[in-house]
Amino acid sequence: MAYDSLRVLGRQGMRILGDGHVIRQLREWHEPQEWNEPPQMRAFPRAPFDVGDFRVMPIEVTRMFERQGTKMRFHLDAAPAHRASEVVEI
Repeated sequence: MAYDSLRVLGRQGMRILGDGHVIRQLREWHEPQEWNEPPQMRAFPRAPFDVGDFRVMPIEVTRMFERQGTKMRFHLDAAPAHRASEVVEI
């Protein structure tokens, strides 16, 4: 994530959820803890969690032929009724 994007998210009070190693990298590269308005950043849990009206279920996908190895995908459901769903790759 770009420096400018993090600054805007911090000013807007947005929370950033990411894989633990990504959050560590962002903190090391951009040092947002030194900013006046740092974004809220934390690692998402490996168990399902709710974000507003959505239920997010992390799915770990290992890809044999990619250098990066493991990627996370997310299964999204409408939280109250758990009706429609979609898998989103990040």
